[in-house]
Formats: sequence, C-alpha cells, structure tokens
Amino acid sequence: ASVCLAPRCDKMKGPCTTKNAGEGQACPDPPSAPDECHVARCKMGDCVLVQLAKDTVVDDAKNGDCKKYVCDAAGDVISKPDDGDKPESTDCVAGACSGGNEVLTAEEDGTACDPGIGNGACCKGGCCNTLGFSCLDTGCCADLLKCGSSCCEIGQVCYQGNCVP
Repeated sequence: ASVCLAPRCDKMKGPCTTKNAGEGQACPDPPSAPDECHVARCKMGDCVLVQLAKDTVVDDAKNGDCKKYVCDAAGDVISKPDDGDKPESTDCVAGACSGGNEVLTAEEDGTACDPGIGNGACCKGGCCNTLGFSCLDTGCCADLLKCGSSCCEIGQVCYQGNCVP
C-alpha cells in the first residue's frame, strides 16, 4: 500500500476500500527519480513528481561562488547572481562579489599574516613565513625555497626546476 492511499472501512457498507490520503505530502515511491527541481508528492492517491515553483532556491553545493541556484519555469536548475555568496577571505586576500562575479583583492605586500608557523607577511595574495622572506613576482618565498620562477612550500625541495616533497 502506498502512503498516498489509506484504508476506508465502514462496517455498514461492506468491504473496506481505499481513499486518497496525505494530499501534498512527501512520498517515497515516485514514478521516476526526483531531481533538485522536482519532488515526490501525493496527488489523487498516487505518488507523482511535482515541479517546484520558479525561483525556488535549491541546494547550493558551490558556496562562495557569487551565485545562487534556482529552478526555472521549465524545472531546470539555473544560476543567478548572488553577491551575498562571497568567496572566503584569507589574511592576504579579500573575497567579494560584484554582479555575480568573484572579486579577489590581494592585501598590500608586507601586510602581517599568519602562515601557521612563525610570523608572516603577505606577498601577491599569499602568506609567507618572514624567515628569509623574499617577495617574488610569482608569489612569496623564502630565499632558500626559490625554484626557477616559482617557490616551493616549506618541506619541499627544488629538483630539476620543480618543487617535490
């Protein structure tokens, strides 16, 4: 028996029958798999897929991308600008949105930051330990960690122009 049907028994009228129940309630056995813009609901005793209203906000798995995801009139998920869905900021990069687009602004080189070990300074949007600090065009790097035109992380070494563990 479906959750969309309920028994109706009347001892005076004979055998039990069923009646429609839970009109509009969620049901577990729709005719096909629901998606983000369709949900399974009881309607006239059957479990059917019902399309959500236009502009219904659906699950946003991409937080911090300056967009919100809503259903359109055809039942498809579309994105719309959402300047309140800001990307995460760090000590050295401020995240913001403008017209649904990410705007990342690097803090001024030399601004204090927390590299996780010791004292740090911002350089080109990254946070580097100030021990042996150099601010290169490719980002920040301790002088000892220079590797060609890039910088290795602490714990890596430069091998044939590449940073390796």
